[in-house]
Amino acid sequence: MIATLENELVDFIWDNYPVLKDHLRKEQVGWLLKQHSDRVIIVRDLGTIKGIGFYLRLTDKTYEDLKDRKISLRSGETLKSCLVENGNNIHFGFAVADGFKTIMKGLRQVIENEKPQTISWSSPDMTDFFERRIM
Repeated sequence: MIATLENELVDFIWDNYPVLKDHLRKEQVGWLLKQHSDRVIIVRDLGTIKGIGFYLRLTDKTYEDLKDRKISLRSGETLKSCLVENGNNIHFGFAVADGFKTIMKGLRQVIENEKPQTISWSSPDMTDFFERRIM
């Protein structure tokens, strides 16, 4: 990603997902996007960002631990260990979209590219866990 695109994405996330401010600094969001650009999905319409998501590829054990709340992505150490995993379970660390159509467009791209067995996400305050089995 070039610097201006990275800045545009970070600004979009920062402006539209304020709960991240409680857990990460803006520079850390930029670092995540830059270092793990293969796990970023961007949905645009006529050049305008409509949605962006950052996801992890979790092993079955980590996925179950996250689902059962034995671990939390609020922990920097947990997040670091999850970043190096390459499992079949996609968990969105954050996702921002302007509506349902954008979310579905992004999900279709991730499913086609990654072929996961599950896709999951948490509510912005991380109190609720949602999952969908794919395979």
